[in-house]
Amino acid sequence: MTNYNQTGKSTIILGDLHGRSIWKKIIALHPYDNIIFLGDYFDSKENIPAFDQINNFNALLEFKRNHPKRVTLLIGNHDFHYMPAAGEVYSGYQKFFHTEIWEALEPAFYNRHLQVCKQVGKYLISHAGLTQTWCLNHHIPFTNPPKKVNDLLFVNPRAFAFSPGPFNEKTGDEPQQGPLWVRPGSLEADAIPGFIQVVGHTQQPGIIFDQHIIYIDVFSFTPKYLQITPDGNALVRGL
Repeated sequence: MTNYNQTGKSTIILGDLHGRSIWKKIIALHPYDNIIFLGDYFDSKENIPAFDQINNFNALLEFKRNHPKRVTLLIGNHDFHYMPAAGEVYSGYQKFFHTEIWEALEPAFYNRHLQVCKQVGKYLISHAGLTQTWCLNHHIPFTNPPKKVNDLLFVNPRAFAFSPGPFNEKTGDEPQQGPLWVRPGSLEADAIPGFIQVVGHTQQPGIIFDQHIIYIDVFSFTPKYLQITPDGNALVRGL
């Protein structure tokens, strides 16, 4: 049974993969729906070998190429730090496989198969979330932000690096942090208005619905994911 119906397609949103292949089982349940991945395709937390992570990403990229309009691949901080523009590395960085991972990411980046954010109706979807402070610092409008944010990744990718604010908070919990890094406390205090944001990045034991934010980085604990129905409802689904 799928979520396709006569009124349109659902949007299925999956949290951080970190090399996991669980997505293959999930998309098999949704052959007609739109699929959004929240990034962090690399740096396994479960000892998945680097070459398995790379093969998994290559399979994702092939899925995107076969279904370019249905599939959106967002980028996370654990993907960004393998790009030459990053100039820095974060936790989990696989030093000895940097070249191989970048070789997998490079065609996805230069062919613009990777994005930073996606809007689906009232939902704004990104790896970590968009704050007012970061958007103002980078001249991103609060209305219809995805185009300018996604273009910025190619014009000035350094805008997405770790950007500590005046308190130099080490985990990213400051509103100056961008959509690959900001943590829940700062996002909740400074989220751009007018949207319900759907984010990963910070592990949760289950999908959490806040007033204006839905947190779905849960694959370390449970095989749950989010479905946005054609009429705009957000539902928790699982294997």
